[in-house]
Amino acid sequence: MPVNNAQQNRSWLYSAVLFLCIIQPCLDVISYWMDIWRADNTVTLALRFILLIMVIACAWSISDHKRVYGAMTLCSVLLIAGHVITCLRSFGQAYNLSWIFSDIANYFRVLQLPFFAMAMITAFRQAEDREELYDVMEKAFLINFIIILLVEVISTVTGTDPHTYPNKSLGILGWFYFANSQSAILCALVPVVLSYAFRKKSVWLLIALSVLSFAALYLFGTRLTYLGVFVIGFGLVVTVLLTREEGMKKAMAIVMILCVLVCGAGFKFAPFYVNQSRHQEILAEEQEDIDKLLVQGRELYGEDGHEYLLPAYEKYLGGLVSRFGFDRIAKEYGYSEKASELIDWRRMKLEYNENLMEDCGTGVHLFGLPLDSLTYDDYIYDVENDWHGIYYLFGWTGLILMALFIGYFLLMILLALIRDFRNVFTMRAGAAGIALLLLLVHSYFTAGVLRRPNASFYVSMVLAMAYYLINLKKEADVS
Repeated sequence: MPVNNAQQNRSWLYSAVLFLCIIQPCLDVISYWMDIWRADNTVTLALRFILLIMVIACAWSISDHKRVYGAMTLCSVLLIAGHVITCLRSFGQAYNLSWIFSDIANYFRVLQLPFFAMAMITAFRQAEDREELYDVMEKAFLINFIIILLVEVISTVTGTDPHTYPNKSLGILGWFYFANSQSAILCALVPVVLSYAFRKKSVWLLIALSVLSFAALYLFGTRLTYLGVFVIGFGLVVTVLLTREEGMKKAMAIVMILCVLVCGAGFKFAPFYVNQSRHQEILAEEQEDIDKLLVQGRELYGEDGHEYLLPAYEKYLGGLVSRFGFDRIAKEYGYSEKASELIDWRRMKLEYNENLMEDCGTGVHLFGLPLDSLTYDDYIYDVENDWHGIYYLFGWTGLILMALFIGYFLLMILLALIRDFRNVFTMRAGAAGIALLLLLVHSYFTAGVLRRPNASFYVSMVLAMAYYLINLKKEADVS
């Protein structure tokens, strides 16, 4: 494929993409310390907003598919307009300028994913050497991984690590603000980093990066990073055995299996396992307290009806009871007396959002609730699941648009594998697929990906990588 003059003058794309990638963990560290110092995070939010606008403007200006950007922008404007109008009708004067600003800021966090993905695809299309740009992205993933490791080491040595489970001092988090987002980032970085090491055909580099990668996942301590150990390890073994690429296949398989076995042998010492064991102890203590409250309730209200549950529900579900009434909440909880259900904060947040939506009418089901409406009595009821969060904050409209965007790439990957598995399923493709799978798993079980710019950035990157490998690589090879 001949390279036009415009492409020849865009060598700056490689440096721009590299800078955009490696600044991400730096912004995360700044955000963490601003939170520790009780400073406003407006600075880092503004920096991310400026980066987003600059990337969109730059990509739009060099793109040959400007109508796509126009359509995405139009859909984005219509969605936030529908959201604001609906919230004004449903909440009246309570939906003031402060609430509107909060919603728009939150909306920009979500918009980063699709627009960054499109910008990265545009970068691939306009790059003089697309293969070199992919190499830049892989190197950026490696640099980011090293930065994160250094931050974790320094925070541990200096005694400033906040820990993944701060109330139990378990897990190595580093100076990063949100554990679930950092878990997703690590799981996205590691398979790409190990694939890069494999392609460099250096056994010692592969061993070193493998040990560091699996140690980071294991010591981080969440259930999802521990799951990532096995998904990445066995996933890369399967990938290396199925691909036709020459190289250190045996070395890769042996190193992956050994790392997985070591992490598996340490199951009962893993931070998430220790945390779960301690949680069971806390759960038993909470059950004893609830049983005492039930006895008090029976003494006050007798055995008839369900009023005897009131003392326990007021203590453990006080916000729900105060906001929606005891009878309504008790019925939705099935008049449960179990601590495992009454102290389940994930369910509590889901119940709050669902009840609030029911009270606000049909409009919010289409365009979502205000973000500030999810705070009641100084407690934040924003749900711990990205897809639920998209629905509650942007309604069915926002949820469908996000699902269609990501679904397009998933369908593209599936059809490509069906049509030409042997040529499509390369080491790079396998690594990108594993990274995307783990990011989507995090988005289902946590609120740390789709609405967190630091993690959603890697979703955008992986989607763009997949698009290149499926749709643009053949053109690059011909060129």
